[in-house]
Amino acid sequence: KRETDHLPARRVLALIYASRGDTSRLLGELESIAQRAPSDLDVKADLATAYGSVGKWDRASTTLEQIAAVRPTDLPLLMRIGDARRYHGDLDGALQWYQRSARLAPESSMPGFVIAQAQVDAGRYADAFRSYTSLQRFPADVGVAEHALGAIALLQHRGTGAAGYLRR
Repeated sequence: KRETDHLPARRVLALIYASRGDTSRLLGELESIAQRAPSDLDVKADLATAYGSVGKWDRASTTLEQIAAVRPTDLPLLMRIGDARRYHGDLDGALQWYQRSARLAPESSMPGFVIAQAQVDAGRYADAFRSYTSLQRFPADVGVAEHALGAIALLQHRGTGAAGYLRR
């Protein structure tokens, strides 16, 4: 209380609030630390997590985007931003971040699967079908992609098509 700018003390307070599960006080403390140390990316990451835990997905994605400006090649971070956008209800924004991560790691099927599942969850079955079809280029993931294609065919009431994919 006497030295409000003493960051080590504020970090200890944040740990205390986190251990007690006092999210509102933790959030306030992390915001105070972030104001006093704007270049501390670990605090920003913790702050984004705290925002997400209270359902403030818009603030979580904004905070994560600040980190991405410094770490543009951090694949899990880009995926996390997409997730935050998706939870906020911004599917198109989420897809943009997922596609950015797919461009960053073309050898990974993970971004493609996340894109396709987001499309399924939003009811965009035609887009999801195309996404899962393109994921068949990864030999290790062909079975999973075909299973998903079968599930989409079932959702579209195309039993014959579903049977063909699910048999494989």
